[in-house]
Amino acid sequence: MTLRQKATAGVFWVGVSTALKSLFRMITRFILQRNLLPADFGLITMAYTVIDFLRMFREMGFSYALIYRKGDIRKAADTTFVVTMAIAVVLFLIAFFSAPYVAVFYRSKELLPLMRVLSVNILIAALGEVQLSLLAKNLAFREKLLPDIVPKLAYGLVAISLSLMGKGVWSLVIANIVDSVLTTVLAWVVVSWRPKFRFYRQEAEELFNYGRHILGSGILIWLITNLDSLFIGRVLNEESLGYYGSAYYLANLPATHISRVVGQVLFPAYSKIQDDVAAMRAAFFQTMHYVSLLSVPVAVGTIVFAAPFIDTVYGSRWAP
Repeated sequence: MTLRQKATAGVFWVGVSTALKSLFRMITRFILQRNLLPADFGLITMAYTVIDFLRMFREMGFSYALIYRKGDIRKAADTTFVVTMAIAVVLFLIAFFSAPYVAVFYRSKELLPLMRVLSVNILIAALGEVQLSLLAKNLAFREKLLPDIVPKLAYGLVAISLSLMGKGVWSLVIANIVDSVLTTVLAWVVVSWRPKFRFYRQEAEELFNYGRHILGSGILIWLITNLDSLFIGRVLNEESLGYYGSAYYLANLPATHISRVVGQVLFPAYSKIQDDVAAMRAAFFQTMHYVSLLSVPVAVGTIVFAAPFIDTVYGSRWAP
């Protein structure tokens, strides 16, 4: 199979995965927004604003460097696993013990236990990081369907069930833990590679020299996409953040998912033609053309129909 065929097949399978995940998430969120309060969504956003920042440092860009790397990657994969797990332990401890300060910053006592429980996700996700990277590297997106879709379905079932039992924000917390556990377990099921707990300094240096640029861009992206939530949660309250976060999610859902489908496939695909600059340039602009043709009309439609959509689907409680 040629690279073009692999990339096309990858786009198809990532599209299937993204469509199913989006469908599950939309149905789940619709039901949850009927059962939970805006403040519940605000609290979970507060917690994840901090945890997502820490998770960027979990593998220091090594996973992307592993996808980019050519040739025999066994030593690199083992080194990435060891580094990822070591850093994850440190980040878990930072998240766990900084939880009281985060709660003080947001002026929310409820946030303390939420932060400490959700910080466990840093460790759980680290266990499957390399396996998921190897699937992406090999453009094995059909095999990636299992760890992509099943956890999201489980998340929805758990969150909805607990919300109906009156568990409030803990419905979202426990469902997130279930999602992480299943993603990691299923990643180990579909990938035959197993870590040998070996660390190679030269491999680590080479991976870091590439990965640091990914880490740097990740920090900038985090600042761009999270500073608004950080300030809204601090200056206003969890209810305001719940409204804002839900609106942001809905407004960006169609256009973001179009770009995400393509982006997941193109990075490993581009890495395979990294030495042919002309081919990369042509592929990049062709991709931008097709993504724009899809995402711009969808974004305009979202603006036009926002008010009737919210009033009809979510009701007056979510009008703000």
